[in-house]
Amino acid sequence: MINMVDKFILYDDYQFTKRDWRNRNKIKTQNGSQWLTIPVEGEGNYQQKIKDTVIRDPEWIKKHWSAIKYNNSKTNFFKDFEDQFEELYLGCGEKYLSDINYRFITAIKKMLGITTKISWSMDYDLYIEGNTEKLIHLYK
Repeated sequence: MINMVDKFILYDDYQFTKRDWRNRNKIKTQNGSQWLTIPVEGEGNYQQKIKDTVIRDPEWIKKHWSAIKYNNSKTNFFKDFEDQFEELYLGCGEKYLSDINYRFITAIKKMLGITTKISWSMDYDLYIEGNTEKLIHLYK
């Protein structure tokens, strides 16, 4: 998707939604799908913005990397990218969810040779009410 656009905007000043793709994703395992979730603070805080979402437990890094390595070590091409992903995970010290997502998106974008510029929605001076209106102005 990022490779198909001129500019990709991370909409990080939008409300964080619990149990969403922003802090979790699935991987394939021999027993089916497995969720990898980054634990965050602010359970029940429905006004919290994505950019303000703080990581609750840094142990997610080791757990995620261990699950990925265990479930992919025998797949084609894993060895080709293992060191890059290990550094991406184990070198991750970001405190905020947005920073972690940016770290992973930009690293994978680079691995894939994607040159699309990425920016943050908070970089744009938008004093507009309503999420739909903000999205339309960001699009323009």
